[in-house]
Amino acid sequence: MKDLFAGKKHFNEFKQDKPELSNVVLSDTLKYLEKKELISKNIIEDDSNHYS
Repeated sequence: MKDLFAGKKHFNEFKQDKPELSNVVLSDTLKYLEKKELISKNIIEDDSNHYS
């Protein structure tokens, strides 16, 4: 959540400062936050994941 407040919106931005964090854990965490309606996922034209 701290990264969201810092303005990060793309999967790679979340991963950037935490290279030891597995993609699966990050993806599962973002999906959980989306399911709880704390964030929403938007697909933008270049098919990148964008969270807000």
